[in-house]
Amino acid sequence: MAWTTPRTWVTGELVTAAIGNVHWRDNFNAGVPVGYGVVVAGDGTAPVLVAAPLSGYGFFSDSACTAGVKWAGGMYLHVACYLPANTGSLNISLPAGYTSLRIAGAIRSTAAVSSDTACVLFNSVTAASAYDSFYVAENTAGGGYNTLPGDTKIVPWAINGNSSASGLSAIELVLDGYSGSAYKSGLSRSNFQNALGTTGMYMIDGWFQYRSTTPITSVQIGISTAGASLSASSTINVYVGRGGV
Repeated sequence: MAWTTPRTWVTGELVTAAIGNVHWRDNFNAGVPVGYGVVVAGDGTAPVLVAAPLSGYGFFSDSACTAGVKWAGGMYLHVACYLPANTGSLNISLPAGYTSLRIAGAIRSTAAVSSDTACVLFNSVTAASAYDSFYVAENTAGGGYNTLPGDTKIVPWAINGNSSASGLSAIELVLDGYSGSAYKSGLSRSNFQNALGTTGMYMIDGWFQYRSTTPITSVQIGISTAGASLSASSTINVYVGRGGV
């Protein structure tokens, strides 16, 4: 039911059912025509129209604002994945025009090894020298830092395999400017435990660069070992937003 511009009444005019139904009943049923991205807020006595500046902003409560709410840049959950069964890989499309990407979760490989490598691809690209990466492994037993060779075809996460003494591995990737027209640089981290006790626990921190000026439109997440999958009960959450992560 469409909104009708409210009638301008004149002195002595007779209010009929037809007039009342159009300008009161139908308009109330249609709602307030405030436009796309505009929210009516306030305490009921003085409604305030809160317009979104552009797509990709979140709606947050803020007692300092007249309306009690505001639009603001920030992260929001784009995709939440829980794997009830072993899954070969995930392919997640990303919305255009955002500046920030964050991937976080807990995953494990089905490979019969103590530690394995999960891989992240942007736009399905696996060309040679598509990625620059540098990683450092810290052993929690005080074994010091060891540099790890990066991979020129993927962004790697070191994670638990199916033979690990532990369960799921925590993973995170942070990237700003994924819709930009320059190389994309970001951070990643993960952990794995290949033996019982602190000597087998490792934290992996790294830096990577996706050597492409093309905006990122999709992310692929899988396991490097041939025939292995993301283990059941793994979770992967993908966040996008504006104004930093």
